[in-house]
Amino acid sequence: MYTRTGLNPGELRYVRDACSCSRRDFLRRKGSLLRALVRPRAAISHLTYRGRQDLPIRAILPFATDIPIRSYLNQALPLSIVSRDPNHRTALFGSFLQLFFPDHKLEYDRVLMLPSLRAEDWRRLSLLDISIVDTHAAELTRPGALVDLLIEHLRQGHYAEMQIDEYFLPGRPCFRTVHSVHDNLILGYDLNRNFFDVAGYGQDYEVAGMRFEDIEKAFHHMPRSALGRRYLAMMRLREGAKPEFDLAGMTAQLGDYLHSRITMAPDVMRNANLYWKARRFTGAWGLDTYEAFIDYVTRMGRGRKALDLRATRTLWEHKACMLARLKFLQEKQCLAKGQSWPAYAAVVDLAKAVRFEAYEYNTAGPNPNCIDSMTAILRTMRDMEAEVLRPVHAALVPPARA
Repeated sequence: MYTRTGLNPGELRYVRDACSCSRRDFLRRKGSLLRALVRPRAAISHLTYRGRQDLPIRAILPFATDIPIRSYLNQALPLSIVSRDPNHRTALFGSFLQLFFPDHKLEYDRVLMLPSLRAEDWRRLSLLDISIVDTHAAELTRPGALVDLLIEHLRQGHYAEMQIDEYFLPGRPCFRTVHSVHDNLILGYDLNRNFFDVAGYGQDYEVAGMRFEDIEKAFHHMPRSALGRRYLAMMRLREGAKPEFDLAGMTAQLGDYLHSRITMAPDVMRNANLYWKARRFTGAWGLDTYEAFIDYVTRMGRGRKALDLRATRTLWEHKACMLARLKFLQEKQCLAKGQSWPAYAAVVDLAKAVRFEAYEYNTAGPNPNCIDSMTAILRTMRDMEAEVLRPVHAALVPPARA
């Protein structure tokens, strides 16, 4: 089924509800992609909005960049939207408990927190509405049509999540160097300056202004081999949702973390399509990830190779989120006041120290002292975390029935 969005009737046919995924939809999208592969591309120069004349000149939707999970954009972008609803915390703190470190990690292999919450998960929890746009529709080929579509949706309070080529986006690490189709989110516009407010990774997780034509080039002029990854979805916060906090499920996940149990079998991880370039689906879980981190940094140090800073960022985010979770559990009177989180704050500080050492190692050249420092900190962290979390888990486990 198609979702009414306030667009012209002729445009409604290429916006569909995210839940609708029939074979007919699949064949239609496949046909659209094949036509896009052979369709000539128009030149894109200076663009302006050519739609309604009664719109505000400047509009920007609420968006929080200071969020606890921002290592990977398919988790961070929807969280930055739903975080303004306080009810999101019951879902957030029931997830992101387990930690997975892949075997023989290479550059693009991900260190993951699981289970994670992506846009579709927030839709399932009734905190987001999502409509997916056919990015290969002929109606979007006219230069400026995408600009008009995005502004119409922003006017209605819709955020636009896109996977577009960051080769064309100023401020992105691969600008004019490498073609890379990546997540971005449009949350505002300025008709005087002809730019969109775009969230993504520049120097950090941030919102930056980008010209209309830069967005259109990133959408239309990506390599044809990457067109299958081009993506556009409209998202809007759904008011009034009240997901339940699954204390029993969270407690079970915490037990898996403490006992280093496998949370997702390799075939399940492979089918989950967690990340585009994730290659390995076996590895260490829970507290065992500390030794996996140590093995990784030691191996990279011996080879005088740069570290993947995203891995140390995920480690820090896992600890920061755990600290916030402990405070949340105390608020809900699941834990005694002051029982755990003050001691756990020291674990978060050590995770920050690991991030700093990894950054120093990469920027100052391969320094064995940084590797030694990281391994010592990681071993201290493991002992401290286990000491704090084991009594927390014991306090949350319901007493056995007689």
